[in-house]
Amino acid sequence: NVGDSLYSMHKINPTLRFVCIEGSPYFFAFLARNAKKLRSGEGKCIQSFVGNRVSHLSIQGNRNSARLVSSSYLGKSVQINSLDSLLSQQTDSIALIKSDTDGWDASVLLSGRVTISASKPILFVEIKIEDSDKQNQFIALFNFLENSGYESVIFFGNTGEFLCRFRKVSLALIWLMHESSRNKMGE
Repeated sequence: NVGDSLYSMHKINPTLRFVCIEGSPYFFAFLARNAKKLRSGEGKCIQSFVGNRVSHLSIQGNRNSARLVSSSYLGKSVQINSLDSLLSQQTDSIALIKSDTDGWDASVLLSGRVTISASKPILFVEIKIEDSDKQNQFIALFNFLENSGYESVIFFGNTGEFLCRFRKVSLALIWLMHESSRNKMGE
């Protein structure tokens, strides 16, 4: 997260209020510098990893991307805060949550159940399912969203092309699991 999406949204809405969160110190420096360049709008940047409590993680990345990876063999822990705790001081209703965390997005959103239930924001989320743990987290997320009153899901491809829309969250989950298993098998 270096603030490129923020810049695009701010260009359309100069009075935008925002909270941007980035865990990597390297990318947070870019985000903070870019957010500071916005001449209007109110917002803040928070340096923190977000998600459900998980121990033994490490940062893996390069100058283009960084992500958390399970690393119990390294014994290195990274502090992780819930989305609810980081947004607890927000007095305004949250209109949009954008998450692109290279596979940890379900964990991020599940850590924000109170915020999501209270505000019912639009959720713009990357879905990357690499293993059964991530799959189970997305199942839990979709079940939570459906039980919270979310009614439809729209999927776009990596390059922005429209893939499909479901008017029921449960149907979207079935399609997602099918596509995930198909992609793992190399079809």
